[in-house]
Amino acid sequence: MGNYQKAVDLLTQAIAEDPGNPELYENRGSSYDNLGKVDEALRDFDASYKKMVERSKDPKDKGLAEVLYNRGAVLARARRFPEALVDFEKAVEIDSDFPDVRMDMAWILATAPEAEFRKPQKALEYVQEEIRRNGSHSPGVLDTLAAALAATGKFEEAVLQEKTALEQASNILQRKQYRDRLHLYQEKKPYLDTADAGQK
Repeated sequence: MGNYQKAVDLLTQAIAEDPGNPELYENRGSSYDNLGKVDEALRDFDASYKKMVERSKDPKDKGLAEVLYNRGAVLARARRFPEALVDFEKAVEIDSDFPDVRMDMAWILATAPEAEFRKPQKALEYVQEEIRRNGSHSPGVLDTLAAALAATGKFEEAVLQEKTALEQASNILQRKQYRDRLHLYQEKKPYLDTADAGQK
């Protein structure tokens, strides 16, 4: 229902009654994330990770992949790319089939405005691996593939993929973002995801 503050309040009560439950911290972390409270979200994901390891006694427990992915996503939105990539990479190590994580890594490695974070070829490999594993050709996947292709200088291929993403776009904002990126690729320019540029 989108009432994230109410969710936080209820989860805080639940945590007081069951402080060892890692899922409660993870859910509250997601609620804080939706409220834009980065520090609180990260604190809860940290607690969820710690308590999950304590419960399972297994640092490779597959349940940790979701916590790591969610924490990495918060860090990525906060532009804390090195930390985000560490969490994403750990999530893949724990669960090689965890959805979306390769796409998020590829997006950072292809579009980060800071040159030291960009690894275009690695980004392209991540997208191709995701497509190979899941067969997905959704607009978001194609948009990320186009960004990775453009980052490696393959602008003609990037244009083709972005056009297809644009054709499949589901809303006005998505269509605008894809159209803007398409124009860049047609001008043989890569897309850089600056803080005010808007993501996929």
